[in-house]
Amino acid sequence: MSRMIEIACAAAGHNNARRMRVNSQSVEAVCGDAVSEVLAAGIYATGLQLYVEHAGSVAFDDAAGRCADRQLDRRSLHSGYCLTKPLLSVGLALLVDAGQLTFDDHVRAIDDGIWWVDRETRVRDVLSHDAGLDKPPAMTWRMTTVESRASLLEMGTRGRPAYSEIAGWLAIERIVESIVGQTAGEFLHDALIGPLGLEDGLFMTSPRALQALADGRVLVPVGGLPVEEVPLLSELLPCQVGEARPAFGGLVSMSAMGRFYTALKDVLSGACRTGLPSPETLARLVESRNDPRWDGVLRKTCAFAGGFMSHFADHGVSGLSGNAIGHVAGVSNAIAFCDPEVDVALALYLNGVSLNADDLMLGRQLVVQRIIGALEP
Repeated sequence: MSRMIEIACAAAGHNNARRMRVNSQSVEAVCGDAVSEVLAAGIYATGLQLYVEHAGSVAFDDAAGRCADRQLDRRSLHSGYCLTKPLLSVGLALLVDAGQLTFDDHVRAIDDGIWWVDRETRVRDVLSHDAGLDKPPAMTWRMTTVESRASLLEMGTRGRPAYSEIAGWLAIERIVESIVGQTAGEFLHDALIGPLGLEDGLFMTSPRALQALADGRVLVPVGGLPVEEVPLLSELLPCQVGEARPAFGGLVSMSAMGRFYTALKDVLSGACRTGLPSPETLARLVESRNDPRWDGVLRKTCAFAGGFMSHFADHGVSGLSGNAIGHVAGVSNAIAFCDPEVDVALALYLNGVSLNADDLMLGRQLVVQRIIGALEP
């Protein structure tokens, strides 16, 4: 039965109210239908995970399909790549909340060893991808020996916008570590992941990731769809799983990622949650929104806010407000976001990968747009 819900939210410093007519049963049914369609089509994935929360209720938190001869379930893990990196910016915001730095501090004033960031660049510039830190590409970094990676870094320039796959996150990671005196991954587990109760689905350090691999929880995507299934077995190599860290990305389930975004949505709506910054600090983190622009790294129009992507219409998702924040990961074929105005949090992983970015977006759209469309205005 439909019911009228008054949604009051305070997102990014703005007070907005919107009336939504919500039929939770229909949302759950739409989720199930969309999952079935993706798997039946067989051209986007052989398996998926999906989490949807709306207006305080979890409408869907499940997995379906298989990877090779194994079934996916809610606890299955995969490499999150860029999808998990915003946890690092939220962890940094915890330190801002504690008065240990500000978003307007100059990076080199915090740690002069971050030589690849110029002296005029502020923390805020790095988080909004306005620091010219697009070199090196993530794949080049991944394929280079650990000993040679530092030579790949190039000096960035404040005010030159470009999505940073590695260098910017390395800078944020080092800022965090210089303040807390422990690895950024351990800090996130202690200060954020643990208090939010997500330790069973988010692994941001090598020891934890390798243990998850040993436990058989790590499943790999398949490539070559729809021509043939080619498991990306390299993702099961200990040398790759063992590189889990905030600047690279960790292992993740969509159940955990969705609950992370539900908690973010609650705080952006004015609530306080242990493990997250105060509503005021989180709002300041995401208020640094730049205008959508063509990004040569991602090869599409994008906008960023505090380490998150915004303007989700540019990522093939319509029906969200300008306050939606999240991230899209290409290699892992996943999307996760929250919108405090529409009062929705969603995380989706499709285990099929392709070199064609349009194929990836279409697969995500088939699920996400059906769900957003079920939230009747």
